[in-house]
Amino acid sequence: MIASAWIWVALATVQQEPVPRDGLSRLRPSAAAQQGAGTEALPPSAERAIYPWLATDAQGRVSANWLVPGGEDGNALLWARRLPDGSWTEAEEVARGQNWFVNWADHPVHAVDAAGRVLATWLQKVPGSTYSYHVHLRLRDAEGVWGEAHRLHEDDSPTEHGFVSIAPVAGGGFVAAWLDGRATGSKEPMQLRARRILADGSFGPELLVDPRVCDCCATTLVADADGSFWLAYRDRSEEEVRDLGLVRLQLGEEGRLLHNSRDFPADAWVMPGCPVNGPASARWQGKAAVVWFTAHPDPRIRLARGDAVSVVRSEAGVLGRVSCAVIGDQLAVSWLETRRGRTSWWIQFFRLDEQERIRPASTARPIAQVLGTRAEGFLRLAAAGEQALAVWTEAKPQRLRARLLQGD
Repeated sequence: MIASAWIWVALATVQQEPVPRDGLSRLRPSAAAQQGAGTEALPPSAERAIYPWLATDAQGRVSANWLVPGGEDGNALLWARRLPDGSWTEAEEVARGQNWFVNWADHPVHAVDAAGRVLATWLQKVPGSTYSYHVHLRLRDAEGVWGEAHRLHEDDSPTEHGFVSIAPVAGGGFVAAWLDGRATGSKEPMQLRARRILADGSFGPELLVDPRVCDCCATTLVADADGSFWLAYRDRSEEEVRDLGLVRLQLGEEGRLLHNSRDFPADAWVMPGCPVNGPASARWQGKAAVVWFTAHPDPRIRLARGDAVSVVRSEAGVLGRVSCAVIGDQLAVSWLETRRGRTSWWIQFFRLDEQERIRPASTARPIAQVLGTRAEGFLRLAAAGEQALAVWTEAKPQRLRARLLQGD
């Protein structure tokens, strides 16, 4: 674990305050949401809701999870599914408890498999240090019943475990990847590990994917056309070069995971501390597409799909915190940027030409102006028909905001 003081500040947990037990009990569309792109899609029904995550199932249905922090009964993790008319189902409480690790960059995620099973995670502190916490999860079966809570990883050391990514397996169940700090207690680097969670909730064996990775950049998983998975993450060399790592995971017999890597265009970004700025990915036109931020040779957002690589944005005010989603035959990419003294979430749509080269399909434009603080976390994108659904945290007051957007 890198000891730079600013890294610990970057990962500081959110101050928690009491909230009503029902929290964000229901997400409702505004009347303006029916008017088209750029209108509010999900006005919050409570003032205290933070750090959303969006997932899309095989039928194209969007679901969301979010946190309601604080309260006498602790933090609550809630989940709901978006309906075709833009409304949302009643929120279901996935878990509630005290002493959770609630953080702007490392937070609960979920995924939905083809049978409708939902796998959702949260972070539970353990005695040790500020960053001693474990990943816990619950599986919601196809009938809508949430099962018992389990720990994702076998290791129970008082070290950091988090930054989880999950992807559904075509035949049922999930693949999960996470940053694992079991070696950091011995002053060794952060590791990247993965395993399969079968349809019945049982676990396959753990796989050590990479023994040296960035301490606190998110991971991302996406299925490839052949049923394998691409796992993207922030790699870290002994010389503190922070390139993007990309590994292909293939399911072996009995849920084992095999892996092989591929060459990727290097960033050559030398960074003495973790940038807390991981990649995002999606399956776009039959191939995995990865979006990520780098500060070398200047702040920029990069997009790669197979052998095609493009620079999405290259400006001094680009801050990263990327997300992406496939909208029809286009890819929507979002990021955080400060321009003329104003910080906003931005979005741009991309398409493939006849030679499968990446081309802009719209101009870059702001989604919403924000404070630009860590408390706002990351904006998330998902496809809502032919529009992009963007959901993010408004820091003051703490609540969720959302918009529907489309290309030019």
